[in-house]
Amino acid sequence: MAVTLRELENELMPLYEQNPERFRAFYNKVYLLLYRMPEGGKLRAEEHCSEATIPLFMKVAIFIMLFDPSWRDEDGYDLLEVCADISPTTIGRRRKIVPSHPLFKGTWYSNLLPCKDTNNK
Repeated sequence: MAVTLRELENELMPLYEQNPERFRAFYNKVYLLLYRMPEGGKLRAEEHCSEATIPLFMKVAIFIMLFDPSWRDEDGYDLLEVCADISPTTIGRRRKIVPSHPLFKGTWYSNLLPCKDTNNK
């Protein structure tokens, strides 16, 4: 079952209210680990935290992925994902797909696209 942003917020807010500085430090460390992950890379929670804090690590990571739109490409696809096929505690970063040439250039339907009039400036 998919977790919603509201459910994660309800679980994480009590921890934040108990000790805001400690929670912020943990949140920032998780954010930096996700940010520094290269394209095509994998992040295993067990390599970065103790077994007791793995569920919290994953909740914070999923919260960051859902909350921050910068983890999506321009088409709205998520660049980060939980790799459940490898391990439920592994997060992967997709490679960004960049086309090698414009989609409509040189095709028979390129003349259907609106043309820019360069004569009337």
